[in-house]
Amino acid sequence: MSLQRYEYDLSKFVLNRTDVRFAYDTLLDNMVPQNGDLASLWGSREYASGIDLSSGAIRATFTDSKGVLYVVAGNKIQSYDGQKWNDRGTINTTSGNLTFVESQNPKDINTYIYFCDGTYLYRIDRFSDIGRAQDISKHLPDVGNMTTQIQAQAAFITYYQHRLILTCGNSDKWFYSEVNPDGIDLSNEATPLFPALNYKFSETQADPPRRVMATDLIYVLGERTVEVWQPTGNFADPFASNTQNNFLIGTNEPYSAVAYLNKVFFVATDSDIYMLDSGSLAKASNPGYNFYLRQLIYNAFPVCINYQRHIVFKRQGAYPLLFNPETFSLVECSNFENAISSFWLDGEFKGFATAGKLYHTDSEAANVENLPMRRLIKTPILFPDNRIIMQSLEVQYACDTPPDNFNADDYQMFVCMSKDGGLNKSERRKYVIKKNQGIAKFYGWGMAHNPQFIIEFSIHAKLLIKRIAIFYKLLKK
Repeated sequence: MSLQRYEYDLSKFVLNRTDVRFAYDTLLDNMVPQNGDLASLWGSREYASGIDLSSGAIRATFTDSKGVLYVVAGNKIQSYDGQKWNDRGTINTTSGNLTFVESQNPKDINTYIYFCDGTYLYRIDRFSDIGRAQDISKHLPDVGNMTTQIQAQAAFITYYQHRLILTCGNSDKWFYSEVNPDGIDLSNEATPLFPALNYKFSETQADPPRRVMATDLIYVLGERTVEVWQPTGNFADPFASNTQNNFLIGTNEPYSAVAYLNKVFFVATDSDIYMLDSGSLAKASNPGYNFYLRQLIYNAFPVCINYQRHIVFKRQGAYPLLFNPETFSLVECSNFENAISSFWLDGEFKGFATAGKLYHTDSEAANVENLPMRRLIKTPILFPDNRIIMQSLEVQYACDTPPDNFNADDYQMFVCMSKDGGLNKSERRKYVIKKNQGIAKFYGWGMAHNPQFIIEFSIHAKLLIKRIAIFYKLLKK
């Protein structure tokens, strides 16, 4: 019986339920502290104060290519140019999600911000500081039948190769505009922004499209299918379905779809996260995640924290989930309970909004001295079919240097082991963290079947767990 070593992969821990307040399982490189302060460990400060909230709370944010921030609060549209707020008019609704796009007209100076709120379509002249939001819903397509005229309700909008692409709440089609819609004369109410023949049906099944996402390709997310469409180069028929890359999985939660680089992530009908990348579909969540994704995902947006981009999934009746699209790691994160939107700032999604304020994530603004920084890790259960002798556990860590006269209660690590897969636990062993980095070693755990370690930190400093390893001897069955 030789001594063997096992290194845990920190990025693949499976989530467990919350055990105590301020203590969650985590799957990020840095442990995620949970508390009511949005600043938390990452650091954030208020950004662009003075927004007008007289008509309601903040609903959505969007940054254009010139760095101008657009905010919808209630039914008011406001823009912030880095120095002052400008009134950009009103819209027809005071609640609900919105989707934005910015046009890129190559032929003239007309460039607009287009957005919709589930029913109406609007646009703002980006080059005019006093340009007000225009309701251009009268130029939406007719989705009725041969005898009845029904105007489309603009649910989601995106932009691809100088065309607006629209899905509607009352249509089984998805629509695309003419090239360069900015040049269309909308002074005549009868002028169609989306001409009657500019639409597509699902080609896999009779499947209503819930949302269209455009990156390097076009992805049509339906209720039961996902279809991949690509450009044809044909002006009259610009998109064709790549039928060999259509997939029999859909989504009931179109607001869960988020673009990351050239990838699209969304929560599918089986309550798992999927990734669309260059026309291929892959599951991005590990087994056991779908327990956390069964609640309705009613909002999702990217945010940059800890120098990495994450996706926040807001759930109905549960804390938000924080998903890392690079490592496919997922963590339940109460910090973003009040966040409703994000926006581009300083070259990343470093801005986010609550109902009443805007924030700028900034690690230099972190205040960790008085926060309850308790963090909990549960390692995966190992060796389910074998008995082992667990000799030792090693945890390699790095943190801010403790002060000279530090309180030992504020720099502690506690470890216990379950030898039967979480049914029973040993007594907690304590380790006082006296320096900014090191390896904590715990010996003599005895015999186990389905071993699992529970590691808890109580430390008022930034903390990085570099490695967790065990040394053991495997016994015969």
